[in-house]
Amino acid sequence: MGVRRCSRVWIWAAVTVCVLGAGPVRVEQRTWLVLHVDTLRVGGQGTEVLGTDTLALDGREDAVLERERVAWPPFSETGRFRLDATGRAATSGDLHSVQVHTRFELAGKTFEGEREFAMREGSSYLMEAFAHEGQRLVAALRVETESGPVVIQAATVGQRIGFELEVARMTDNRAIPLETNQLNTFVGEAVEYSFRRGAGAELETLLLRLRPVRIDHDLAEVEFELSGSLPGLPSRLVLDRRELLYTSRNATSSIEVTAGAPVEGYRFRVTPRF
Repeated sequence: MGVRRCSRVWIWAAVTVCVLGAGPVRVEQRTWLVLHVDTLRVGGQGTEVLGTDTLALDGREDAVLERERVAWPPFSETGRFRLDATGRAATSGDLHSVQVHTRFELAGKTFEGEREFAMREGSSYLMEAFAHEGQRLVAALRVETESGPVVIQAATVGQRIGFELEVARMTDNRAIPLETNQLNTFVGEAVEYSFRRGAGAELETLLLRLRPVRIDHDLAEVEFELSGSLPGLPSRLVLDRRELLYTSRNATSSIEVTAGAPVEGYRFRVTPRF
């Protein structure tokens, strides 16, 4: 019986890895968000820290913290607090988009809240989850970025697929066509379209990434990511969106990035060809 040896060569910019019994892998340097959460009870007697948690946000799945048996006088029974958060490090600028959902169960009732924050590192943000007779349950949030190596299993290249991408400017509630592109890839492999226009307060940056997940006869499942930022008032519009798009052969779907009244922004029309 032979012995298979795996060697590892570590270099700052790249890592070569051999994994027994697995397909090709690679190691990428990635950046993610770390969300610090202090759960507080704030009232006339001051502020009490009920717990401190740290959540890693990679933009793929919700990070969850749960705090059981939260005492809440004058109720004799305890409450249950849960916080779900998702977000990704900004690809441009210094504002990170973080979505937070809170849920507090007490005395047979449920209180829920949801907010989206544009967070700057070094700043603190407060989200109230519950209030009763002068006492408030508050989540104090801080965010920072961390980077490190992540092992990625190489995707198996699948069926060829193309996307016809029509880009239009939305202004005064009208769509003005700008360009049409043909993007070709394979199932499991992403393809991107991006642009950068203007400067300073008028800077516009957008990146649309399409990754076909699977094809089943005439149906296609496509993951799309939309990131960047656009001018807005009172602050810039920070984009960080990831969704699954279910479509069919030659069917056109619209992805819009708009704000204000009248509507301003961009529209992407995506038509798969396979």
